[in-house]
Amino acid sequence: MYYYKVFGYTFRCAYEIKQLYKVPATAAFDVDIILDEMPQEVTECVHNTDIFPCIAWNEERFWMNNAYGILAVYKSGTIYAKSISDKDTFYLLQYVLGYGIAMYAHLHNRLTIHCSSVCIDGKCIIIAGDSGAGKSTLTNELILDGSLMLSDDVIAIGYDENHVPCIYPAFPQQKLCRDAATKQGYNLDELLYVDPEKDKFAVLHNEHFSPEPQKLHAAYYLKTNEKDLLRFSSLEGFAKVSFIVDNLYLGCLLPNTGLSAEAFQLCVDFIKDCPVHCINRPDERNTLAQIKKYIYLTLGCDTVLNTKHYMTLLKCIAETTMPPKEVVSAITVEDLYLFATLNKLDTLLLPILEAWKIYTPEDILLVRDWRGDATARVILEYKKQGLINKLLQKAATQGLTPILFKGYVLADLYKDFTFRSSSDTDILISPRELQAFTALLKELQYSHASDLDTEDVYTYIYEKDGGMIHKIELHTSLFEDAAGHELEVLKALQLSAKETLLPLHCCNMNLCTLGHTQHLIYQIFHMVKHICYYGLPARYLPDTALFIRKYHDEIDWEVFHKAMTELGYACFCRQLFTGLVHYFGLPREIMRDWELCPLQDIEALLQDILTFGAGSFEETLGDNFYFFETYIQKLEHKTGTPLETITFDGTTVPEKRVPLKYQSNKKLQNRIRLLRQLQLI
Repeated sequence: MYYYKVFGYTFRCAYEIKQLYKVPATAAFDVDIILDEMPQEVTECVHNTDIFPCIAWNEERFWMNNAYGILAVYKSGTIYAKSISDKDTFYLLQYVLGYGIAMYAHLHNRLTIHCSSVCIDGKCIIIAGDSGAGKSTLTNELILDGSLMLSDDVIAIGYDENHVPCIYPAFPQQKLCRDAATKQGYNLDELLYVDPEKDKFAVLHNEHFSPEPQKLHAAYYLKTNEKDLLRFSSLEGFAKVSFIVDNLYLGCLLPNTGLSAEAFQLCVDFIKDCPVHCINRPDERNTLAQIKKYIYLTLGCDTVLNTKHYMTLLKCIAETTMPPKEVVSAITVEDLYLFATLNKLDTLLLPILEAWKIYTPEDILLVRDWRGDATARVILEYKKQGLINKLLQKAATQGLTPILFKGYVLADLYKDFTFRSSSDTDILISPRELQAFTALLKELQYSHASDLDTEDVYTYIYEKDGGMIHKIELHTSLFEDAAGHELEVLKALQLSAKETLLPLHCCNMNLCTLGHTQHLIYQIFHMVKHICYYGLPARYLPDTALFIRKYHDEIDWEVFHKAMTELGYACFCRQLFTGLVHYFGLPREIMRDWELCPLQDIEALLQDILTFGAGSFEETLGDNFYFFETYIQKLEHKTGTPLETITFDGTTVPEKRVPLKYQSNKKLQNRIRLLRQLQLI
């Protein structure tokens, strides 16, 4: 008997299945695969139907028949497959490897997704797309670059023992068409010929494969177009969930069965905190190198940008001036577009590119597309501003006092507020006003996206013509992500105290916001949260520079610096302000008693910001240092026994508490080194 690991389950079969990942024999296997036999009850069902092919299932059993044969899957742990044609055993096994194993996972509340998946420097990604979009080619390139393979065609998603949604890898087979396999130097006689219809061969990557469950870090959706354009964009809100549902491996069966509420919730939980990047590539042009570069950039993999050039661009954005031509020409149009798209700076950087007109004929289509995206974003900002203005007017008539912070307060600092786009509008309200605001938003045709809610934050969405126009996050607390000493200090600062609130005319609206000192303290808190858990977008640098420049004389710098010290942000703030003084020309007095840092000492921080936090999203750090710092503290409290000093090199933390894959993750080591240097952990 042979034993295999697929989708987190152990399968047993009398036949050797070369595509599957072999594991040692065990009495604790989950499923028996039995060929050339079929239970009598299934045989009778097949004989009693005139439909061909036919599919039938219930909660305990699934069966289907087609040109390959009959397949029956039992939830109790057996998969039967029997040929009804002259197809040999190899083709019958393909039947099992497709619908059979996927259906077993489905019967056990794991959904299968049609996509490929790899791990890049410990960061798990999925790549989906239409047939012919280039999933297998891109996946193969990433594997050749050293990525760990999880699947070429299908993964399963489900909850782990801690009810955390994750990926369960398939098997180390990768399908390549004849041309691709030949170009990569494979001997076709040594490969498995697995798909005569599409003329594809199987390449096995056993040495570069992991069967262990993984948390999703990012998703990429490949599309093709007939134009010579390469476009990058992102999906937000419900569109992310639809992306998963639309790519269900068994999606063709859903019209017969429907998707249960539990299964839909799994899709929501799986993709909710994960960025989804759309890559629309030209059908007739090879853009593989640019697509790989985009993936590595969004993941923060060994990306080093020219600090001086990019900081010069950000300064010019803040000052509405033009950078020297040599600075702009030193950055390729595609690199500038990637940087702009990732940091929501496309509307602010496009005028710089247009003014110098340094793009080549090969860049014309990209620039034209960039113009269209920027125009659409500006129009959308006007629509959002109209909606929020209407909300503020309605709230005033009902005696409600919404406090707007971040978004419009910062957007007003730019020459044209519509150029500083944002994904949502943050509004602080008192808990007692929540019910009234909920009714008001419903009256204005906003719908409650409860699946996006977090503690003390309630999400509402305004949609029109099938697309999301505006998202509002209602906060009943400014500090939903803070805890312990940090939360105690923030509460004591009373940043939203009534006597410190200010009326402000912003973006052609009259609104109420935090006092300038309080707003700057909150901005730094928000930036610290981002740099620790999500990565800090580069546009926060001109945002902060513009805010300080405009409100410098109205900020109580003594209160601000005292707050930074009490919160433990002094080291981070000192490095940040050094960068603002040096690159943005802010006055030296904002440092007060802090010494300016040598520029080489702030290089790591600036690189982290310019590359959007090296791809450090919450789910990654939630498995790493946050897990150690929080979980082990709870263990200490529970046992009453202090543990040894926590390190991340595997020398002082017991293996049982710290998985080896985290101890040896160089990217994580560098990330933690930076955060420790900033004294944030």
